[in-house]
Order: sequence, then structure tokens, then C-alpha cells
Amino acid sequence: MQGCRSGGKLCGPSCSLINTGGVCFQTGNKGSDLIQLIQKSLQRVMGGLRLRHFGCNCFILSHYLVCIVRYQLINLCGDRRFNQLFHRIGFHLRIHSGLNLLCNYGVHLPGWMKGTVRTFWKRKLGCDWEKGLNTPEFWTRVLDPEFISDEEIWAMRHKLKREMIEFSRRRLLLQGERLGPGDFIAFDHLLSVDALTIGFARRFATYKRAPLIFQQFERIVELVKDRARPIQFVFAGKAHPRDDEGKKLIQRIIHLSRFSELSGRLIFISNYDIHVARQMVSGCDVWLNNPRRPLEASGTSGMKTCTHGCLNLSILDGWWREGYDGTNGFAIGDDSHPDSIEEQDRRDSENLFQVLTEEVIPCYYNRSANGIPRAWIQKIRRAMATLTPQFNTWRMVQEYTQKYYLRPAKQ
Repeated sequence: MQGCRSGGKLCGPSCSLINTGGVCFQTGNKGSDLIQLIQKSLQRVMGGLRLRHFGCNCFILSHYLVCIVRYQLINLCGDRRFNQLFHRIGFHLRIHSGLNLLCNYGVHLPGWMKGTVRTFWKRKLGCDWEKGLNTPEFWTRVLDPEFISDEEIWAMRHKLKREMIEFSRRRLLLQGERLGPGDFIAFDHLLSVDALTIGFARRFATYKRAPLIFQQFERIVELVKDRARPIQFVFAGKAHPRDDEGKKLIQRIIHLSRFSELSGRLIFISNYDIHVARQMVSGCDVWLNNPRRPLEASGTSGMKTCTHGCLNLSILDGWWREGYDGTNGFAIGDDSHPDSIEEQDRRDSENLFQVLTEEVIPCYYNRSANGIPRAWIQKIRRAMATLTPQFNTWRMVQEYTQKYYLRPAKQ
């Protein structure tokens, strides 16, 4: 570590300069362990971004960076250790006294809500149904079976899935370069509206580990071929033009979809865009997210599923670490991870298969006498009520305004 400079002068021996960006933290002589954690966090998520600092005790730190760093620090050392370090060392970010810097991201509900869902709410609530759409009061009503029955929710889910499957078949048909008369019939049999459908669509960065679930390949094939409780997969996404490793992950998924025993029950949709994303977050039953901890900054794709009744199956990282409460989706593993990447991949693969076979599949196929998965729908209700009003842009803008503009202006 080296001393930082403010106005051409060194701040002193008690002030340390984090190498990843020239950010000044006043921690005292006992802060080396916390400094190392912060340095590790910044190196992982920011890649050496330089920030502007003003003096040794006061600097402007992007609220985005603060959110990321806090998430990463908690993931690195745990909630209790995080609080112990901050209280014991007296560490402080002096932007404004008493300012709570954490502000979670969200998604724009009207923009991502599919037309089928909009029609559902309009029929249920009338023409002014969008009033209060972003508020907890709007979504808390979903918990009441007298307001919305299980049958209504399941009918909406069935319609959304059928629309997504029909869309996928059309896109795959267009993706084919040479089509014969039999190909049209074959495409009509791709995917089943009755099978548990798991979706994965996002940027194909290596840390997101798109093919992780297929590390248990033989066991996954058995699940796909299970006539009583089948599963199927829909993948989409793009890699950065210079990310060769990410491109290899896409190639592997495409190869499995065409030349393995998963053919017909695993598809990859090319040319990923907002339209494809909206179809998938609305039509899939489960939204899979399995990044390496603690590298997930937020994870907004999972937030888009909640209003459509698609449940999240995710590593406890990013937004899901805060949003998951045990009743509104599924968690892969516990709130810890080994230091070794290889060991983390192996453990997460085992945990993913375990939660899939012991929780997700049994819950989905546990049906009532009239074929309704009551326990599954209860999770959908909980996801809508607890996640949708919390992780949306309306709440985010309100919180930003209060924390970063109005309160500092008063102070």
C-alpha cells in the first residue's frame, strides 16, 4: 500500500490507498484485513476503474460501486464478519453522515410485462389496472385465493408457456438453413407444454457457467426421458465478440441440443434480443442462474420473471441473496463457497442437481385431483408478492431520490 495524495500532500500513515483505483479509505492501523477484502472485491468487479477522490476523509464514490462492493464484501466475509469489521475498525465512507448507500436495482414492470399478463390484469381490475402497479399493495392481493384462484394463475401460466414454445419453434424453424418437408413436422414436436421448462438466457460470460447443469449429463438425460415427470431446457444469449471462451460455451450448448440425447428437449435460440428475453422470462417455469460466487453484481434477468409467475432457481449471490426467503423460489446450495474454482463448480453442480430432483421437480409435479400444482402456485404467489414490488425501477428511482438527492440536499 502507498499513501494517497490530496492537494499534492500525503494524507499520512493512517490512510491507505487501494491500488485498484486511487480511492482513499481512512481505516487506521488495524484495517489491513478489511483493506485486503475491499481490494479483492474491487479487483474482481471493477477491473481497475479509477475514481476521483477529494481529500483523505471525503470522496465521491459511485453509488453503483458502493452497492457492488457491499454485496461482494458480504459474500466474501459474511454478514456477521462484515458488521464486526466495520464496527471494530471504525471504517467509514464519508460521503454524507448517516447516509445508507445501498440501493438495489430493479426492472421496469410495464416494459417487461408480456401482453398476456397485461390482458389478465385488465380483465381482472378494469382499464385503470396499472394504477399502483409498482406498489406492495397491488401485489399483496395475489396472496388471497379469493382474489385470484389457483386455477386462474395456472391457466395464465399455461398460456404463457404455450406462447413461448410456439415462438421457439418458429425461431428454430427460421434458424434452419436447409429444410425438407419432414422438418416442419419435426419442429412441431420440439418441446412439450406439459414438461417442466427451465430457461437460461443472458450474456455468456464464463463466470455465469451456462453448461453447469450438464456436468451431471447422464443423470440429466434420465430426467429428460422420464415420461412421468419430464424436464426440458431453453437457452439463449450472446457472448462478447472478443470473448472466445464465452463463444465456446454457446457452441457446447448448441452441440448438445443437436447431437446428444437431449435433442428435442434442449434448444438454443439464436440472435438473443429483448423480444426473445420477454418470451422466455414469461414462458419458462424455472429461471436458472448459477454464477460463481461472489461475482454476480445484481442479476436483473431473474427480476423480470416474477410478474409472469416464473420461479427463480439461483445461486445465493447478487439480488437473489437478498430476495430469496425460502418460500418464493429455490436456492442452489447454501450461503458459502470454497476458494477453489474447481471445487466450487463441482459442489454447485451437485447442489443444483440435488435441489432440482428433491425440491423443484417434486413440487411442480405434485398435482391435485384436477391437475393443479397447489404448492407450486403458492410459491408463485409468494414470488409476486415479495419480489415484484421490491425489485422494480419505480422503487429504485424513489430510493435513489431520497437517499442521494433529497437527504443530502437537506444536510
